[in-house]
Amino acid sequence: MIQKFFQSPLGIALIIILVLWTAFKFQAFLQKMKGKLGNQIGKEGEFRAIQQLKKLGFKLLQQHPRLQSYLIIDSLREQISITPDLIMEKDGLEWIIEVKSGDQENLRASNRRQLLEYKTHAPSMGVGFYFVDHQKWLPIEFPLLNKAPRSVEIRRANFSWYAFLVGFCCCVLSILLLYSFY
Repeated sequence: MIQKFFQSPLGIALIIILVLWTAFKFQAFLQKMKGKLGNQIGKEGEFRAIQQLKKLGFKLLQQHPRLQSYLIIDSLREQISITPDLIMEKDGLEWIIEVKSGDQENLRASNRRQLLEYKTHAPSMGVGFYFVDHQKWLPIEFPLLNKAPRSVEIRRANFSWYAFLVGFCCCVLSILLLYSFY
């Protein structure tokens, strides 16, 4: 009886649903474990970064501080908070430092935007990266922040017209080829 049920379409559907549900749960479990491992690696990297930055003359002021700031959105003031990895001091200047390790050791756009946000909300502080695995301190400057905005002409590419034109030509050629075989 049970064997016949699992050979029926309903039984097969039930087995497929059960397998998919198990795979989904297993994937969620793996993602959770990956996140925990990443957090542990990050904490160890920050600890090593603090030790290495102290050797370079930095003094730790705060770790994971929550800095309050605001944005003006459609004439309304919106409170925000930013949380950098470290605030350290060297030679009288306070620095907001983002610690990066492993495959994050590059200047990808999301990292640059993160430092730009810090610099915008704390303009009197320096900002930089510390790459733990390479023991590399990298101060970052945004020279255009202090300059008056210029009028810039923005050229928009009309990719949609190009795509339409290419697609139209391909259709016409396809029709011509089809009729040439008849």
